[in-house]
Amino acid sequence: MSPTPSPAPSATLRPTSLVPVPPPIATETTWVATPVIGLSGQIAVSLHSLALIDLQGGSPKFLGPPLPTYSQFVWAPDGSKLAYLLLADLWVVDVETHQTRNLTYRGCNESERWELMPSWSPDGRYIAFTSRLLEPREYGQTEGTMQGVFGGQLTVIGADGSDYRILDEETVTHNPKWAPDSQQLIYASSDGKLYIFDFESGQRQQLSSADYGLQDDLYISSAAWSPQGDEIAISFSTRPKPEDMSVEQGCAILNLKDHTSKILKRYTVTLLLPYEGTPPGETLCCGGADILWSPSEDYILVNVKPTPRTDLEGGLFVIDARGGEKFLTGVYGAYSADWSPDGKWVTYVDGGDHSLWVINPFDPTEKYQIMGAFCCEGPVAWRPGAP
Repeated sequence: MSPTPSPAPSATLRPTSLVPVPPPIATETTWVATPVIGLSGQIAVSLHSLALIDLQGGSPKFLGPPLPTYSQFVWAPDGSKLAYLLLADLWVVDVETHQTRNLTYRGCNESERWELMPSWSPDGRYIAFTSRLLEPREYGQTEGTMQGVFGGQLTVIGADGSDYRILDEETVTHNPKWAPDSQQLIYASSDGKLYIFDFESGQRQQLSSADYGLQDDLYISSAAWSPQGDEIAISFSTRPKPEDMSVEQGCAILNLKDHTSKILKRYTVTLLLPYEGTPPGETLCCGGADILWSPSEDYILVNVKPTPRTDLEGGLFVIDARGGEKFLTGVYGAYSADWSPDGKWVTYVDGGDHSLWVINPFDPTEKYQIMGAFCCEGPVAWRPGAP
């Protein structure tokens, strides 16, 4: 096994902040979770502010302040902490002590940056994310008004706030994901290319869809490493011409050992009404489903979200990596979803009324509403370490 990434010669300890944060808007009595008999565990949600929902029922446990529009969060592998985004910075909160730390605060003498899309390394030592300079018109607006691109340069920082590094300064990056051994990161760029960054060599490598027997020049919107590290699931779209009224989207598995691929799902998205002044092809380009491997590596959770002004209806699917799928949710699909640590359940935020659910992916008739309508505003993440 390759060694854990060591600090680059230019790496520095970033100043961190323990600045007090304002209390949440919601209170513990605003919402109450419905218990699920025989099922335990906790789920992190954005409930006006970052909160933990216990599947045994009761009031939410609030962990921080109201989150902005672009809130995102991810668990540490041991389930002790959550990394989340607030005021354009990357924060970490201990879910037991509530101690909160701003990892990327720079003070007044350095350029301000906007951090997004955190991903905690499996060994717990690093957090990868995207980072870019704030646009001039974003200063003073970082509570939720984003004017620049959604993404940035591939960046990592130690979970303790040390070893801040921008790894790929040339690429506007989306959705970085770690390999199981914490030695590589895979990520899609804003122009739909797919890259792997290797810590040992310090180099990035582009993966071509044509090298895996797929259509050349696909637009890759996201990618996820399998738990064993020998396969990558991708979400893709064809690249439309300016006059095109439809595109094909889908997801596939790339086998890194033998350079083969397998299409898991493919569907057509047809434009019904372009945005004013925008060519149809540009209106369609370029999306794709959210994808997430099950802990056992046997299944992939595929979240197809409705696309405005198209005929695409949302849906949540569990697809067997060897073939076959199950449809889990209704027309609105899911805003976000996650596997339970044992891979036997899926939690999701309904894309229509934003209620919180738990569902048996292998028997979709078995589902439970945990929180009522209009409770949850964004991502959902099951706490590691318990079903």
